[in-house]
Amino acid sequence: MLKQFLVFIFFFGHFVLLSQSSEIDLKLKAQLEQEKLEKESENTKDTLTTDYYKIYFLNDKVETVDTSLNIYKDYKFNFLREDSFDLISFANSGHTFNKLSYDFKDFSKPDIGARGKHFHYFEKEDIGYYNVPTPFTEIFAKSTFEQGQILDMLVSINLSRQYNFTIAHKGYKSLGKYINTRSRGNQFRFSSNFNSKNQLSYWRFHFVSQNIFNQETAGIDADSIYFFEQATNYFVLDQSGNQIIEEDGSFKMIEYDGYLDRSRLGPGVFARRIFIFKKIFLRFSKSFVKNKKENLNTLAVNYQFTHEYKKIEYNDEMNNNLFGEVYDEEQTVSDQSRFIEQENKIIISSDLNKLGTFNLIICTN
Repeated sequence: MLKQFLVFIFFFGHFVLLSQSSEIDLKLKAQLEQEKLEKESENTKDTLTTDYYKIYFLNDKVETVDTSLNIYKDYKFNFLREDSFDLISFANSGHTFNKLSYDFKDFSKPDIGARGKHFHYFEKEDIGYYNVPTPFTEIFAKSTFEQGQILDMLVSINLSRQYNFTIAHKGYKSLGKYINTRSRGNQFRFSSNFNSKNQLSYWRFHFVSQNIFNQETAGIDADSIYFFEQATNYFVLDQSGNQIIEEDGSFKMIEYDGYLDRSRLGPGVFARRIFIFKKIFLRFSKSFVKNKKENLNTLAVNYQFTHEYKKIEYNDEMNNNLFGEVYDEEQTVSDQSRFIEQENKIIISSDLNKLGTFNLIICTN
């Protein structure tokens, strides 16, 4: 009996060992695959791309945060922070531009004067409403003309998936190339937006405060125009005020490039201009009927409120006659204007997909 048992173990024992080995291999392989799947899920869960960082505007335009380095970023590395291909800047930051093109997109209603200073003015269409999964910070810094810097900083935080608030401030100061062209300004922006979980309602709010100060020259005077164009040379004088004679008998002269040394050119006027702007904007939207398959609002009601205050002053203490004669020379030229706009809009909109979007607007001022 013992011999038969030993013979059985000898012939069939290796099959048992092989079966145990195959079971261990299968368990190890399954364990490795499980660990691989867990790592892949963790990596996928923690990965965030720039597509998650959205910026919404009032004209339904949606942008994503672009952190790449490309040539388009270089085109926007300027005071306006946008492509200024069709604009010719003046001799200092914060002043106006000469526009060389015209587009048929903006048919806004007429506004009060000094529109030339509105190139860097933040309209309500320029304010972005952010939605970011993590706190987002953007800093823009650049040197200005001669002396000064520009610093534009933005911080955006989502307290939840539905609510976001953004704080931004742009401050600049620039001396300028010419006399009496100094500029400085502060532009503060605060925006906030909320979207409901069922995507049926949302509201957007922003507050903007802008203070812009410019010194005005109205160009250079007649004598400076001559030196600007001719860049004449000057005789070198000794301490007694006499001309210095060279060895060849000619008078010693110094080359003065008036075109480059613009700070020695006199201005046409000594004036200053002050702009103070305040704006409050609120928009609330409620969708009563919505096509969830195509994400369209079949019937929605929007309420929009805008309050804007503008204060513009022009002061000329020298009473220059560039813009005409002054009747009373003892009084300074001081032009002041105030503008207050308050607008309420109720918009009933319907998006019928193939037929387009229909809006019924009720507006009161």
